[in-house]
Amino acid sequence: MLVEPLREGALTAAISTMLLFLACISIGSAGVLLTLSRSQPERAVRALHLSRVVSLAGGTGAIVAVLLAVPYDYLDGRISGETAVITELPVGLIAGVWCLIAAAVMVRASETNRR
Repeated sequence: MLVEPLREGALTAAISTMLLFLACISIGSAGVLLTLSRSQPERAVRALHLSRVVSLAGGTGAIVAVLLAVPYDYLDGRISGETAVITELPVGLIAGVWCLIAAAVMVRASETNRR
């Protein structure tokens, strides 16, 4: 009963990560191209900031996908409990560090947007 929501959540997070990756590449490329344009340099700065925020969302989606996929594989019987713990603990630590990095980037982005 609990296995299906974990599977669906992991798949949804993985797909959203891929879509956010494509969006990040597109927005970042547009930002780089806009830096070459002399007519509207403020749009280039905004596009590059948006690209950073989208990359944070994509990274968060990837971490969520792993955090959901490992318990799914354990409950489905594909991996042992020891393997699940050994995999899940470092990912949990990475998620904590990711939260700190994301908070720092978001604070910096909001300060830049105020100017």
